[in-house]
Amino acid sequence: MPRFTLLYASTIALLLLPGALYAQAPWDVNAPITGVDRTLVEPYYVDPLNSQPYAPWIGQQYVGPEYQLEETKSYMGQSDTPINDKHRFSWDNGETWTDWTDLPPVVTWDGPHRIYWGNMATTYDPMSNKTVSIWLRQTKLYDTTYYNQSFLRTSDDYGQTWSDPQLLMYEAGADFNPLDPYNMNYLENNTAYPGQNIEIRSDGSLNFSLASANIPDAVPQSEFNPYGVTANAPADARAIGAVSIVANWNSVSGEYDTSASNVAWVPRHVSSRGLAEPTVAELNDERLLTVYRDSNSGINGNPFYEGGHKRYTLSTDGGATISDPLEWKYDDGTSFYSPSSISQLIRHSVTDKLYWVGNINLGPANGNHYRYPLVIAEVDEVNVALKKDTVTLIDDRQVGDGSYLQLSNFSILENRQTHNFEVRLTRLGEDASNTWKANAYTYILDMQPQEPPPPPVNGPVMADGTTPYAWYRADRGVSVVGGGNNSVTGWADQSGNQRDLLSVRGDPELVDDGTNVTGIEFDGMDDYFWSSAAAWGTAEAGTVFAVWKREVIEDFPASTGNVKSLYDADTYPGRQILWTGKWNGDPDTWLTAYGVGEGIGPNTVNVQPDPVGPDNWVVTAVSYKADGWINVNGQEVFAGDLESGGMDGLIVGNYLSKVTSGRGGFEGELAELVIFEGELTPEEVATIELILMSRWGLITMGPGDTNNDGVVDAADARRLAENWLKGVDGGAPEGDFNGDGLVDDLDASILAAHWGSGGEQVVPEPGVVALMAGLMLLVFVASTRRLEGRAPSRPG
Repeated sequence: MPRFTLLYASTIALLLLPGALYAQAPWDVNAPITGVDRTLVEPYYVDPLNSQPYAPWIGQQYVGPEYQLEETKSYMGQSDTPINDKHRFSWDNGETWTDWTDLPPVVTWDGPHRIYWGNMATTYDPMSNKTVSIWLRQTKLYDTTYYNQSFLRTSDDYGQTWSDPQLLMYEAGADFNPLDPYNMNYLENNTAYPGQNIEIRSDGSLNFSLASANIPDAVPQSEFNPYGVTANAPADARAIGAVSIVANWNSVSGEYDTSASNVAWVPRHVSSRGLAEPTVAELNDERLLTVYRDSNSGINGNPFYEGGHKRYTLSTDGGATISDPLEWKYDDGTSFYSPSSISQLIRHSVTDKLYWVGNINLGPANGNHYRYPLVIAEVDEVNVALKKDTVTLIDDRQVGDGSYLQLSNFSILENRQTHNFEVRLTRLGEDASNTWKANAYTYILDMQPQEPPPPPVNGPVMADGTTPYAWYRADRGVSVVGGGNNSVTGWADQSGNQRDLLSVRGDPELVDDGTNVTGIEFDGMDDYFWSSAAAWGTAEAGTVFAVWKREVIEDFPASTGNVKSLYDADTYPGRQILWTGKWNGDPDTWLTAYGVGEGIGPNTVNVQPDPVGPDNWVVTAVSYKADGWINVNGQEVFAGDLESGGMDGLIVGNYLSKVTSGRGGFEGELAELVIFEGELTPEEVATIELILMSRWGLITMGPGDTNNDGVVDAADARRLAENWLKGVDGGAPEGDFNGDGLVDDLDASILAAHWGSGGEQVVPEPGVVALMAGLMLLVFVASTRRLEGRAPSRPG
């Protein structure tokens, strides 16, 4: 199945809440508690008869004591109206499946009345040896007024067939009679909407919560709705509460004995639609925690505006009674915002930790919106709060997703073999043109203990142990669509600083061109990665290293093919950009390294004739200072005033909407991009270039041993220095380790890479750097490294 890996850390605040910036998100700074791997399960389809798109809706749940799974599938082209429902079963944890079987339609019509009848939360109860499920019967009279009732049903064959429904009652009222389904004594009483899960308590009883429950008649309207909020219900409607249900198996009657708690509720000016979609878990001290969705729909702008939160209740007596609802907060006492969307509590069987999965916003919610990002966090079971330093991103809105993207209405289970959490979710609204052009995905959350991000391995680490500001490698941390489609959807920062490039435009692709170099290919049209200053930050003085090659451009004027320039924000036909960095303080100035273009603007800087040409891998170093100084491969090319405070945000491959002529982006491949903040010494620049060249096989490594004494040391360095820049025929004994007839910086690189060994590759020690850098820098300002395939060649 198509799959790609998501390694999220940063979120662009402007995408979350346009027009406002809020405090930094916890998931931007936390060490993740899980890895995330996303798999495309099924794409949407379009009905050829009416061009209507339909989004697939897929879920899995365990229905037996071991590996018995049920998978359900339906399609949706309008809200809460699934069609073509079917299911299948697996008895071996998904290794093999039965054939799909059609299910009765969930939505039917009885004249003018709409009936919804389907199962919701399901579990297997070892006390009764039955599969237990809570079903919703929703009656909509004359397509105007909703009534919800919940029923308990059991199955002896893992959900293939079900018992007669048992109405769950918490107040007086008529039972359901299929011969009189519109009896108002039935419809108006015991209203209830099933919660997200059924909890098996430590004493063997079942506990679950029902929402949309009637609050007591004794509560005057002036108390529960003093402001006359009319959102989605008549002002005097009382179905805004929640009730806890305890179920115990009665082996004599062959049914469950159920009892109900008091009804908990909040006034409509706190949550206009009351408490909804509860999820329940037993804490380690046997208290029962239930978390609810609330809604500020219809009350925005009023003095009692709440902003949108999650609420919770506690029970200390096994669910017989529940507390008044409170706002659920972080463990440091601060609030967090959450839209009116489902959430789920789930305990991991290996770590025994309790987790919460749901949507958190950086600012006040707006009713159901915004239903992104989707996060997971550990629950503080003592203080009954969300551990702020564990909040980890599962998914977020990306470039191209609609503003009303919904990363909600998910299902989650723990795989009983791998012990990973598996989230199934349809990303409604991911296509901005139509909500239902949405695909179904599975997210695998590796819940084994997560270590802090490790330091880079064999990466460009400085002599003092510091790591880059940001670091991107095409052979690591690249997310692709999968299934034969190598379109890149994200590029994870390997520095450990979590500056991931998650916003992608166009169709950059992960490629291997046969030279053992893995690269990301850009088409020169609209391919780019982008991260704003809010997410990426501002790198003050620094150096950017790139391992890259540009493509042959058949229709590009030959007269301009050898021009390398540093451009400002003006757009020129034929511009070919490797990378751009925005300069803080001047929104119209962008630094571009190694562009190829026709036309010189007022702030454009010529560099030097191109010694490389197309289709050759090169390593380039661009250094800059906050006051505008720019240096390319050791040569100062610009010393003007850019009114900058550093590189503010990052773009790789293009300049956003400036490409209007059908050309203008980087056309070629990028294997690695490394950004260091702060000024580097020439020796450090030379060393990092060496490491990059060696890693990608762009140097044909020789032994470095000129005197054949079995060790590469100072004697070999002296021999190389004696013949520096000489054309020689003697090869390695004279210091020409790569056999190109010239003793130069490439040979110095080879010697340094083998220092202290008998030809074995090692990263040079700091002392070697100091010794060799002077030699390397003699030609460092004169050329970039030109390498064809794995063997280098020099410009003529």
